[in-house]
Amino acid sequence: MFSIFLTHSEKIINCIFLLNLLENFLIINMFYIRTMRLKAFVYVTLKKGYSDPEGETTAEALRGLGYKVEKVRASKAYEVYYDAENIETAELVIDEMCRRLLTNPTKDDYRFQISEEI
Repeated sequence: MFSIFLTHSEKIINCIFLLNLLENFLIINMFYIRTMRLKAFVYVTLKKGYSDPEGETTAEALRGLGYKVEKVRASKAYEVYYDAENIETAELVIDEMCRRLLTNPTKDDYRFQISEEI
């Protein structure tokens, strides 16, 4: 039917009907896309040349306890649990997470390792 011949309420009903069809289509298709549950270990360290007061303090404390420690470098580790269609997509997303939030690109280096969560 042409919409010019429909009343306002009929147009609204048609819109609701189409939205329901679209929603059902999206829900059905969601189950056909297989995603993998992944776990990424992200390791963040300071770039060479940056002072590491936390590492230096820890090294001094260990020496004070009698350990023969030459140097300690502090770092951070994150475990990120993520659903992705494949490993390649997950690598791109984890790399973006690192660049946008988990690291300061000016002073931090990072690396990550992704595995499928069992």
